[in-house]
Amino acid sequence: MRGFGIKDRNVMRYFEFKGQLMLVLSVFCFATAGWGQTECGDQTACNYGEEGTCEYTSCAGCMDELACNFNGQAHIIKDDGSCKFPEGPCAVCDWLVYGNPNPADGSGQLLSNDVDGDGWCDNTTYAINSAQGQTAGQDDTCTNPNACGYDQLTAGADCAEPVAYYRDQDADGYGEYLIDYFCPSDPAPAMSTTSKFNGTEWDKCADINACNYNLGASGATNSDCDADSDDDGICDGLDNCSDGLSPNYFHSKLDYKNEAYGNVACCTDQDKNGICDDEQIFGCMDANACNYLSIANVDDGKCKFTSTTNAQSDNSDEQYQVDMEDSTCDSCTANGDTISVTPYQKNLLGLPALTVTLGEYLSGDTNSNEVCDNAEQIGCDDPNACNFRWAHSSGSLL
Repeated sequence: MRGFGIKDRNVMRYFEFKGQLMLVLSVFCFATAGWGQTECGDQTACNYGEEGTCEYTSCAGCMDELACNFNGQAHIIKDDGSCKFPEGPCAVCDWLVYGNPNPADGSGQLLSNDVDGDGWCDNTTYAINSAQGQTAGQDDTCTNPNACGYDQLTAGADCAEPVAYYRDQDADGYGEYLIDYFCPSDPAPAMSTTSKFNGTEWDKCADINACNYNLGASGATNSDCDADSDDDGICDGLDNCSDGLSPNYFHSKLDYKNEAYGNVACCTDQDKNGICDDEQIFGCMDANACNYLSIANVDDGKCKFTSTTNAQSDNSDEQYQVDMEDSTCDSCTANGDTISVTPYQKNLLGLPALTVTLGEYLSGDTNSNEVCDNAEQIGCDDPNACNFRWAHSSGSLL
C-alpha cells in the first residue's frame, strides 16, 4: 500500500470490511429476487389468483348464442354486455348474409340493411319491412340520402340528385344567382336556367339597357354592367374621352367632325379656342395673303397683302385690322420664311416633311418715300440748289 501513501493499518482494515459487506448484500439481493410481488385477488378478474395486475378483458365477451357477435370460446367466462341483436325490420347478422353459420368467436357484425335509414330494407332476401308494405324482391335500390325520393321504393333514373336552378332575369341562358335545387320530376321555376357563364361564372350583367349588355354571349367577356353617360356608343369603361367639349371628342353614333380621331383620350385646350394645344399651328389663314399658310388653324394676324387698303385676314381678330394706303410698289414672292411642325402634326396632316415654306410680302418701297425702289434716282431735287436737277417728263431726275 506504500504506493498509495496509506500507512494507517486502521484505514486498511476499513476497506477490507467494506468490500466483504458489499459482497454479502449482493448475494442477498440475488437470492430474494421477486419478493414483494402480489397476486390478483379480485374474483371478477380474468387473472384471479395469478401474480400481476388484475385485468378484465381477455375472458369477457358476448355469451348470448342469439347475438350476432356470440363468443362461445372456452376462455370466455364473463359477459361484457356487448351483444348485438338484429332488432328492427331490416337488421340482419353479416354471417347470415354471407350464408355462413355464426362463427361463435365474437367476430360477427350487425348489419342495418338500411344504410340511408329510410325504413326500406336494402336486401329483402334476409329481411322485409312488411309494416311499410315492402314485399320480397322490392329491394331499396336508392340509398343516396341526397337523391330525390331516396326514402321511397324507387330505382333507376328516379334515384337522381336534385338539379341546381339559377335565376335568369334576362333570359340569356346564364344564371345570376341560385334559386334552389329541384328534382328532375319537379316543374322548372320561372325565369330560370341550369347554366352559368363558361360553366362556372354568374352572369354579371342582366340589365338589357346596359351599354355592354350580353357582350359575353359570344364568349368574349362577362363583366359588370356599364353605362354610356355621353350616349356616344362607347361604354364608359372603354370610352377614353366622354367630355363633349373636348376638341377631339368622338361620338360614334353621329357623323362627327372628329371621326378620324377615334376613341382617344381628351386633349388639352388651355386657351379654349376649340383646337387641341398640341395641334395648334399659327399662321396667316387668308388665301389672298402673300404669306398664306394652308395648314394653319389659328390665325396669327400677320397676313400681308399687295395693293389693298386693309392688312387684315377674314379670320383675324379685330386687333389685327390695320389700315394701310394702296401701294403700287409691293409684290409677293413664292419662297419666304420656313416654319416647323411637330412629328405629331406632320403625321396628323400627312405632310411630307417637318417644315413648310411660306410666300413672302415685298413692300417695294423700303424707305417709305412713296417711290418704288426700282424707280428711284439719286440726286438733288431742290431748285434753289446749285446742283438742282429738274424732273423729266418721265418722272426721273436729270
